Amino acid sequence: MQLPQYNNKPFKSPVILTDTHTRTPNGAKPPTRTYAPKPLDLGNSRNIIKKRPIDDQTPPLTSQRSSKAISYYFTTYRKRSTKKNKTWDGDGICTKLNNGGLRFYKENGQFMGTSQGIPADNEIYEKIFSCAGFEVQLDSQICEEPEITRIAAILGKSTSASGVSSRSTSLSPSPPRIVASKVHKPNIAIPMVKKSTQFTQSTHLSSKTRTTSYSPLFDPAQVENALIMNRFEEADVDVIVDPILSRHLRPHQRVGVKFMYDCVLGLSRPADYEDDGTTVTKLEKMDELNGCLLADEMGLGKTLMTITLIWTLLKQTPIPSKTSPTMSGLFNHGVCGKVLVICPVTLIGNWKREFQKWLGLNRIGVLTLSTKSTPEKDKLEVRNFLKVQRSYQVLVIGYEKLLNVSDTLIECRSSIGLLVCDEGHRLKNSQSKTLNALKSLDVPRKVLLTGTPIQNDLSEFYTILSFLNDGILGSFPNFKRDFINPITASRDVNNKYNEIVQGKGAAKSQELIELTKKLTLRRTSDTIAKFLPPKTDIVLFCRPTSHQYKAFESVLMNTSINMSNMTYSSSLALITLFKKICNSPSLIRQDTFNLTNAESKNTITNTLEPDSGKLRVLLKILKNINTSYSEEKVVIVSNYTKTLDVIQRLLNTHNFSSVRLDGSTPSKERDKIVNTFNTVPSVFAFLLSAKSGGVGLNLIGASRLVLFDNDWNPAIDQQAMSRIHRDGQEKACFIYRLFSTGCIDEKIFQRQLMKNSLSSKFMGGPGNAKALESNDDLFAVEELKDLFTVLTDTLSNTHDLICSCEGYGDEQDDEQDDENTDQDCTKVEKIRAYKPGPSQFEGWTNAMQLQTSIQISQEESVAERAKLVRECLTGYKHVNPQNQLHLKDRLAIDWKADITFAFFKEYTL
Repeated sequence: MQLPQYNNKPFKSPVILTDTHTRTPNGAKPPTRTYAPKPLDLGNSRNIIKKRPIDDQTPPLTSQRSSKAISYYFTTYRKRSTKKNKTWDGDGICTKLNNGGLRFYKENGQFMGTSQGIPADNEIYEKIFSCAGFEVQLDSQICEEPEITRIAAILGKSTSASGVSSRSTSLSPSPPRIVASKVHKPNIAIPMVKKSTQFTQSTHLSSKTRTTSYSPLFDPAQVENALIMNRFEEADVDVIVDPILSRHLRPHQRVGVKFMYDCVLGLSRPADYEDDGTTVTKLEKMDELNGCLLADEMGLGKTLMTITLIWTLLKQTPIPSKTSPTMSGLFNHGVCGKVLVICPVTLIGNWKREFQKWLGLNRIGVLTLSTKSTPEKDKLEVRNFLKVQRSYQVLVIGYEKLLNVSDTLIECRSSIGLLVCDEGHRLKNSQSKTLNALKSLDVPRKVLLTGTPIQNDLSEFYTILSFLNDGILGSFPNFKRDFINPITASRDVNNKYNEIVQGKGAAKSQELIELTKKLTLRRTSDTIAKFLPPKTDIVLFCRPTSHQYKAFESVLMNTSINMSNMTYSSSLALITLFKKICNSPSLIRQDTFNLTNAESKNTITNTLEPDSGKLRVLLKILKNINTSYSEEKVVIVSNYTKTLDVIQRLLNTHNFSSVRLDGSTPSKERDKIVNTFNTVPSVFAFLLSAKSGGVGLNLIGASRLVLFDNDWNPAIDQQAMSRIHRDGQEKACFIYRLFSTGCIDEKIFQRQLMKNSLSSKFMGGPGNAKALESNDDLFAVEELKDLFTVLTDTLSNTHDLICSCEGYGDEQDDEQDDENTDQDCTKVEKIRAYKPGPSQFEGWTNAMQLQTSIQISQEESVAERAKLVRECLTGYKHVNPQNQLHLKDRLAIDWKADITFAFFKEYTL
């Protein structure tokens, strides 16, 4: 029988080699000890024959005489499988020689295999390599010297600072004892390096005592304008924001990052604490504070500030001495291991692009779920995200899909260190399933982003703040008793002169402001005015057409509705009908309420030509822009898809190219539509549904925006108007708001201006002092009838309410406002002379006195409404087109027809 052959050499009996890697003091090798060969048993040769070591299984070595440099990479691997939904099994390490292949190891240094045919450097992260039954994908390159030294030790060699290994001939050397921290996440640098590890021998102790000191990840002396977070007493080291981000932060953004960092770490922030973003303050730890509300207005860079916070928490911690190993034996060096970002589906792509924009492709792993995936696949990906250590650090998911994977998130919630909710005002409803699902996650650190935190009332504000910091405002019944009731009572018109009610309401308002300042931060768009191009806000009052007047008359005459017993709820359908007529009379042909209640059907026909004053003004604006400013684009916003249909037909008739995004647009197409509009010059207009896509979108490809109709909630309009005037915009912006003169949408506009004072009162901002004295709850039930009154003899009901000027382009200043306010107050005092006293309805004895009291109340309401509207329109120029003014051509407005009056205000540097 022929014996097995290896490497074409005769078979020899195995020998035991010992001490082959040691040398005698003079450098000579000691004699090799051998044992006598045993008799050869041919029948069981497999049990006694030992193969020679295979070269590829030896850890890669580089000699001092070699010029080959080694590159190190973090990897993820899995067993080769034919399963449809594959997952990664674990993390590993890869070495690459400049002129050789790749060698793959598990995280403990166990050799897995090699691969040849290395792709180009820009494709190396995309390819999946195969070796020894495994599939391996490179994650990121290891560049930090301490980490290279540690990896080299795990693989069986010590590496110098230049990356060249010292000579070693051991086949399987045992790694030396490493004092520094072990493997960290691949895309996250080590947060701090141990500065010195000293061992001191005590004369009274028989064991050694180790003392360790730490230094920051970044040296503030080497970083220009370093951003250093505030400290607390237990902190071991300063946390310094990565310069790759801090150098891009503007002053208000530096303050915002420090604010969020303090809140999520539970550091106390006194109500009067003012942070300029440059000084480091020692704050105290507070157990009850672990979340914050960043309520900056749109365009101030909330996304960049949040990414900076996420990156800082992922890779740094102020107390490394308390860092504990994870299940895999690796050390988690950041405060957070995984971050969950919840946002509207239209913003998922934007969040991923922002991470890549500021941090690059390989520093951080951001996972987004496919729009085509099934709920089962989504759950599998989420589970892998939370359990696999290095592949991804951030999961960005839409509010809609959150409910599908909530069970999986709850199952592995301990891995989530930070929860970020973008457009967080969507959580204002305490009965929302989304809100309850997020509460079930019980994530300790939460950040909520919104430009419109208070939209309607204080109960919504309570819901948001209680979600961020449970119990900080107490129970809702107590909050309602202590704050909502007294504040609401003080804003009631009937309590205007009740000093007791007013005093209690003011005290509770101030108390709530001081309480919420600790966890809320609000800055207005004026903060970044100097960083953005100028903006012009234009309010246009459009003359209704004869079709519109006939439609209003037909509805009022033929609709069976009891005007004498009207409530807000019962009038909603009629309000919607009137708003449709303001947009286009053709919209009421299929209106359900109109078809049900109209005694005689309206004879309104479809037409390709504009049948409303607003459509006529819109068409002329579009023609002027397309003719005179061909390089500019337009965004057209409406609250109704049917209105967008009418506008789209108008655009197609006049050959204006456009794209559209509304509630029916598939989620997977939305990001593509936005990119097309921003980058393709031939697309002129963007039709946008305010409620489906009016939040978070970046439409800086356009420099003009037309808000075609308005909503009762001013926050919706504010969000929509902020789509173009934001970071990245290079052109001067023009915002057009269209209202039908003397009709319902003009009166809704007045109500919007008054509701804005509620948000200003509790969130701060310009004019806050006036807002504290404002009464914005001015529309009583009986005033609903006024909504359906169409004024045909006015150029602008809003201008008539606040001013008596002739409209020569004058700008209303504070002195004129005070003069008008004094006139209103004098008018009210003359009426009050019939019956003085703080309460209008106490003590009347006959019908004449009661009528006088009612007249007083009505006059006071009008005066208060005029005062608030005037304050909100301070700085606007009043323009009557009939005065033949020579206005700037850049406004692209035809003033000679269809426009009865206008306000406009220029926001310049």
